[in-house]
Amino acid sequence: MIVIDGTDARQLEWAATVKGVDDPMTRIVITEGDKAKVSARFNRQAYRLHPQVAQRYRITSVPTIIQQKGATLAVTAIPIH
Repeated sequence: MIVIDGTDARQLEWAATVKGVDDPMTRIVITEGDKAKVSARFNRQAYRLHPQVAQRYRITSVPTIIQQKGATLAVTAIPIH
C-alpha cells in the first residue's frame, strides 16, 4: 500500500516510481485530494485513508509505504525533498 497526499505533485510523481506500483495488488491510498483524478493517473481505483487505518498503522506523515515482510507489516515513512 502506498499512502500519499493526492494534492502534492511531488508525492504523485514519487509514487509513480515506486517499485511495485504497477502491481494490481498494490493499493494507492490518499489522505487528501480527488480520488477520481488520482485513480485516472494510476489507471486503477484510489482509496481514501480512513482514520482507523491511519491510527492502526501509526501513519503520521506521507508518503508512507506499508508492505508485508514475512509475517509482519513494515510501515515506512519516506521523506520527499
